[in-house]
Amino acid sequence: MKRENKELKIVINFENLREITETINALDFYSRIWIGQYLEIDHQMMWLKKELYKVPTEVQVTPLFLKIRSILLPELSAIVGETLNGSYGIFSDRIDSKAGIAYDIQQVVRYTKAWFIKPEGGFGVDFGRPLWANDQFDVPTAFCYNHNLKKEEHVDETQMELVLSDPAQEFVLKEALAVNKCLYEGKIRELFTHYTDDETALHFAEKVEKYYKKFEEDPNAKAFLENFPTFS
Repeated sequence: MKRENKELKIVINFENLREITETINALDFYSRIWIGQYLEIDHQMMWLKKELYKVPTEVQVTPLFLKIRSILLPELSAIVGETLNGSYGIFSDRIDSKAGIAYDIQQVVRYTKAWFIKPEGGFGVDFGRPLWANDQFDVPTAFCYNHNLKKEEHVDETQMELVLSDPAQEFVLKEALAVNKCLYEGKIRELFTHYTDDETALHFAEKVEKYYKKFEEDPNAKAFLENFPTFS
């Protein structure tokens, strides 16, 4: 992943499909935590820890996540009560603006990728015209290309140029990638430092981290980290 400036715009170049897909996943996860979907951490851990699916982990981590949410999103806690099966919507005016910025970038990248790889279209959400969650900045733009003449046989070589209109969008993109890397490394406390500096909340996040450390790492986690996209 390479970054450059062009005509007062910030341009991010993705060098392959893996980088594009990983960025979509990172932006999605980042915005979900902002709106209170903390169980997404547990769902992702299923891929990162061996045989975690055999254990009722939600029973163990839910009380800790509820403590964190009561500090970071007290109004949401008052609305939905003692459950994590509820969150703000991405279009809510009660969430941090960074959630909407991440969502908009994700929509652009996902939509552009989907139509390039499958120009005939499809019925999945990826092909739906994006709905914007943030109105502070101009919407990012993107286009894909593939230098291989037989691109259908070499989809993994798909590249993308993403043009951001404001440094705040670049900041959110970097934050989303940093948060996803924390997830893959099992650093739950550090993950939440991207959302708060409240020591009590971070204390509970550290307890979540220690719980997951009891489980053996799945080879998937190492593979994700080895192929993780970074800026250059």
